[in-house]
This record gives sequence, structure tokens and C-alpha cells, in this order.
Amino acid sequence: MSAQVVPADGDEVPSLRALDTFMLRTMERWNMPGGQLAVTKNGRLVYSRAFGYADTMAKIPATRRNLFRIASSSKPVTGTAIQKLVAGGRLHLDDKVVDILAGIAPVPGATRHADWDKITVRHLMMHSAGFANSNGDPQYEYLRTAARACAVPVPADPASIIRYMLDKPLDYQPGTAISYSNFGFNLLGRIIEAVTGMPYERYVRDSIFAPAGITAAYIGKTRRIERMEGEVVYYVGNDLPDGWSVMGDEDARVSMAYGADYHLPTTDAHGGWVTTATDLVRYLTSLDPTTSRPHILPADQIDTMVVVPAISGENDPQRYQGLAFRCEANGQVWTHAGILAGASSLIWRDGRTGVTFTWIFNSSPITTIGEFAQDTRVRMDAALAAIEATNGWPDIDLFGAVSVKAGQADKPGIDARPNPAEGHVTLTFGMEGSAGADLIVADSAGRIVVRRKVGLDTASVVLQTSGWMRGAYSVRIGDRTSAFVVR
Repeated sequence: MSAQVVPADGDEVPSLRALDTFMLRTMERWNMPGGQLAVTKNGRLVYSRAFGYADTMAKIPATRRNLFRIASSSKPVTGTAIQKLVAGGRLHLDDKVVDILAGIAPVPGATRHADWDKITVRHLMMHSAGFANSNGDPQYEYLRTAARACAVPVPADPASIIRYMLDKPLDYQPGTAISYSNFGFNLLGRIIEAVTGMPYERYVRDSIFAPAGITAAYIGKTRRIERMEGEVVYYVGNDLPDGWSVMGDEDARVSMAYGADYHLPTTDAHGGWVTTATDLVRYLTSLDPTTSRPHILPADQIDTMVVVPAISGENDPQRYQGLAFRCEANGQVWTHAGILAGASSLIWRDGRTGVTFTWIFNSSPITTIGEFAQDTRVRMDAALAAIEATNGWPDIDLFGAVSVKAGQADKPGIDARPNPAEGHVTLTFGMEGSAGADLIVADSAGRIVVRRKVGLDTASVVLQTSGWMRGAYSVRIGDRTSAFVVR
């Protein structure tokens, strides 16, 4: 793949050409059809570009607005939602999981194993709950087995996998080791649902993404025909042959990216989100207390997130497991990678340099993932070092210039102007599907500040914001969401 034939979307920034080079050489080296890279400096979006193809057969170039699966980069999002509940006093990190999920019972004829009584929310957040995948990853291995045991359709839903696991002993005592666990984040997703009474996806969209100004993030679907509008096609190499579909209504061999390996809705809280690289850096910069972006969490929650674990062999402050994020440099760096058949991603925030970035590709070198991770780390470090050495960071902020309306995929949006609001904000949403619905505006702590019915002939409303606290506010009308900031 050469630079001359690779399509590119987004304004070229001459002083940041090292980032173009990173993307092009990575795609060539690892045979990636398409990808996105977004970079911020001190909370300002300075770079957002896409390269290659969203669909190679149809020759459709990738754009900054295409939706990509982000795989396990979903985990920090789930962790942030948990911390939002902690900040609001609705949950505590040392609460027992079995108490919160008392409504999820073992499969018929089984009894919950006593080991489970020791697991806390904190253990799940730090991958130290006792799950080591000794019999394979439950989120992938038990899609059929758990469904049969619970008498539910194949593939099993997240709660059915939990039910199937409840009578199994743990692999180690909670809090004594760290072992990466997708299943642990499945549990966190169900904890969010139990505490809020809302579906996981809706709570995260309303309480985490909307305050950050993100309206194009969704839990994805499994099959190619189920792709959302604007979602890329996913590709696997010849080293990943087709396999039998996990879908109960599909007796066929399919791509590992489209049902032979995983059921994306079942991965929701640990690997199910689809979004853009730009919206992922919106999320990261809104989590970062040092930026002027709308903030999702209070600063003390960030301090908790980056505490070094008190577990022997896992307490090196230069590289360790924080709460949902991997951390480096005494908590100055927060990061997470994502890998699924057909998708790969990385999110990175470095408090030492003020740089945050996200890259996403619509393929993944699963069989050589270690080499891929090392190669991309070295290449990106070199690109950033070159920019720093020449003081190449431009004095621009592209946030707002790169956006996806709520429902570019499948829902009409809510337009908030002016944004930031200064004295008032006009919410325009159209009449279709709005009449009789509740208009709800909530602050960043989840407190409702406006609730009213939308009239029959109403397509917009004006809210007077004088006297409101400064910060981010989420808006919901039915199943549509948006956000605005009050200064």
C-alpha cells in the first residue's frame, strides 16, 4: 500500500505530517484496509483524519465520520459509568457484587458458589475478581452452552452467561492477583443496569457520552447485514478461516468478524461499542480534569482511577492496572487497547505532554498481536517525538468541526444552539416522533433540571439558562439524545 493510492479524509496539517506517516506505514505494514486517527493537544482537537477504505469491494473511502468497532477500548467507558454512579452516591467500589445482582439467579438446579460472596465492584474494575479464563473466556465459549442451560435463544445474552457461571468456583481469591477478564466487565454492565434501572447502552449514552458532546456511539451488531449506516466493513486475514456462526438462526460458516467468533451485543460492556476516533478523544478529554472540556467525573474520581494496586507483583507505578484503564508513569498515562477479529483500536492520554490520541482500524492482526502492539507503540512514539522536537502543534481546535449528529446511523438528532449556551439555548428536534414525549435536561451529575412534555405542534424549544451552573448538560427526547454546555 503506497501513499499515492491511499484515499485520505480530513484537512492535512503540514506540521503534523508525521501522523499521516504513522497511519500510512502502519496500514501498509499490517495490511489494514482503513483507519482513523484523532489527536488532541491540551484538550484541543488538532488532528482528525481517515485513510484507506471503509469498504474495499465497493471502493468506498473511509471518512472521519465512519463508525468503527472499538473492541476492548469499550472497557474504560464502562468503568467511567461505574465511577459516575459512585460519584453520585448510588454505588460504592467496595459493594459486594452478589448483593447488587441479587436478581440474577443461577441456572435451574444450581447454587451460587461461596467464592462469589467475596467479589466487590473494585475487584471487577481492576481485573482482580478471581476470573482467569481457566476454561476459556466465558463471553465467547459459553454463547451456546449458557443459552441451553438457561433455556434462552442462542447466542446467550450477557445475563445468561452470568447465570451459567454463578455455581463455578473462582480461579483465585479476589484481590490477590490480576488477570484480564472480559466476563468481569459483563458483570459491571449488569451492575449499571441494576443500579440505574436502565439498559446499559442508554445509561452510558445519556450520562457519559452526551455530557461530552458525543451522539454517535452505539452498541454494535454482529452480522454484516446488520451494520449501521456509515459503519465500515471488517476484514480478517487468511490466518483466520471462517467458522460456524454463533447465531442460532444461521446454520452456516461465516467470517470470524461476522459471527464465527463473538456476538457483539453480548460483549456490550467489555467490547461492544462502535464510534469514531474523534468521539473517543472527546470522551478522553472530557474525562481529563486538566482540560477545559465539559467534564464527566469530578477530579477525585480520577485520582481513585489511577491508584496503584496493593497486589504483590502488580504494583510497579510505571506500568500497572488501574480501574478499567491500564496506567503508566504514576498515573499520568491512561490507556487501553481493543482487539477483535476484524477490528483494532487504542486510546491514550498522556498528562505529561497534554497529548491524547485514538486510532482505529477495520482489521486486526490477531495471530501477531504482540508484535503489532509493539510496532504501533514505537511508530507513534516516534511521530509524537518528532512533532514535539519541532514545536509542531498547531494553534487550532477542530472540536465542533468534526461531528456526527445523533442518528447519522439510525436516529434523528437534537440540535442545540448556541453551544456553549450563554443565557439561553434553542433545542431544535422536529415534530416527527416528538409529540407527547418527555423533554429531559440533566446536569453532569445526572440531576434533572428540566422535564416537560413536547407539544403536538412543537419542533423546537428555547430554554433560559441564566442562573444555571456552568458545565455540560444532556438532553433526551424519547430515544434521542444530545448535549450542550453552559458557560
